[in-house]
Amino acid sequence: SPKLMSHIPQHALTFNAYTSSDETHYMHTGTSDELENYMKYTALRLGYVCGGVSESEFNREREVVRNELRVRTETNIGNRMFEVMEEMLFPPGHPRNRTGIGTHETLSSITMDDVRAFASAHYVPAKTTIVISGDFDRTQAADMLQAAFPPALVTAEGKQMAAGKRIELIAPKARVN
Repeated sequence: SPKLMSHIPQHALTFNAYTSSDETHYMHTGTSDELENYMKYTALRLGYVCGGVSESEFNREREVVRNELRVRTETNIGNRMFEVMEEMLFPPGHPRNRTGIGTHETLSSITMDDVRAFASAHYVPAKTTIVISGDFDRTQAADMLQAAFPPALVTAEGKQMAAGKRIELIAPKARVN
């Protein structure tokens, strides 16, 4: 959301994101005293599902993606060769048999409802890995995660996290316990 995106720079030293064929990666770099804000922003982003995105914003972002398509594949022979290789290696119907960014035809046909349905299915806490590194208090960080991602929000395989379970920070992973 524009409002969320206007708040992040006030609390992060850097913020960036990218999407590959296997992941969407959001990065916040900042100081440990802002850790709670980073977690809140991550939870908000996962629960947002494009609510409040206007049709004009959606169309503008579609054109951004269309320009990325032009730059990545239509004007870059190396990237186009990689796409052809994946089409040859993976059978029709396999997710890697098609480009992640789509085509001009698929970009033209996608609707806001399509985007919301995709985000609701894939941009969820159960499919999220959060990595925290640096100088921070592990107990406080676990409490912040618990507050930012309450049990009603944290699901596994479409089911609500069981009552009494907690998010814990452990080395080298975090887990629901």
